[in-house]
Amino acid sequence: MKGKLFIIDELIVANMQIRKQVKDYSKIEPGKTLNVSRKKKRWQYYVVEDGKRKCMSKSQTSLIKNLEAKFYFKRLTKATELNIKALSRVSKILKTCRNPFEVFKSIPEQKRHLIKPYQYQSSKIKELREEYGPGSFFDNHALSSDYYGTRNRSTKSGYLVRSKSEEDIADAAWERGLFFIYEKDLVLQTPGGPVAVHPDFAFYNAFTDRFIYLEHLGKVDDPEYASKSLPRLLDYIANGFVIGQNLFLTSEGAGRNFTKREIKKVLDKIEEQLFL
Repeated sequence: MKGKLFIIDELIVANMQIRKQVKDYSKIEPGKTLNVSRKKKRWQYYVVEDGKRKCMSKSQTSLIKNLEAKFYFKRLTKATELNIKALSRVSKILKTCRNPFEVFKSIPEQKRHLIKPYQYQSSKIKELREEYGPGSFFDNHALSSDYYGTRNRSTKSGYLVRSKSEEDIADAAWERGLFFIYEKDLVLQTPGGPVAVHPDFAFYNAFTDRFIYLEHLGKVDDPEYASKSLPRLLDYIANGFVIGQNLFLTSEGAGRNFTKREIKKVLDKIEEQLFL
């Protein structure tokens, strides 16, 4: 709900700025208004002042435009005031709303392991499951690479993954009730043209219709692996991804193990961003 609340607050600020910028236009040509009527095949403009209407000539085009601008900005000012009142009411209501994850987090930590947070089964999630879920056409024809490892490790979610660390991440996410897709395709724009990549995990929240991606770098001490991974990370950033917001990174190497404590930490951060 916080994401929607942020948008509402931004709209309130925008309307307040518009009102401030156009307020002075109501002072244009004080005491005068514009009146228009059809005369034969053309429009005739009149200036109304002190209840009297006076016909305007072509030489008074500037005055005609000023009076019409005054009318428009007067209406715009009134519209922004109504918008601010309506949006403020919505903002107040949204501040009292809590999504299933927020309710889950309100339960004492020592009790949370006994249940799973409710996952809203939207039509989008059903479509994603059919297209990318375990056993789907996409999943059955997933990329198989000797370098990155074959998908031969089973998980509680039903996906086959490429490494023990990915298995641990998938199982931990599944136990939390997080909906995710393994190696979902994603198109990034690069100087050489569109490139399809397959982030290890794509987490999805149906309430916000938002994806957050996790890339696990499993061979950071391997020069060849690093030379392939770094350009991809730069492509993510060039496409507007922000590490720690909609893109998360984990890593390990020959001299560095990937622990379950790290998994918990990164999934905590992903949950926090996913349900904003």
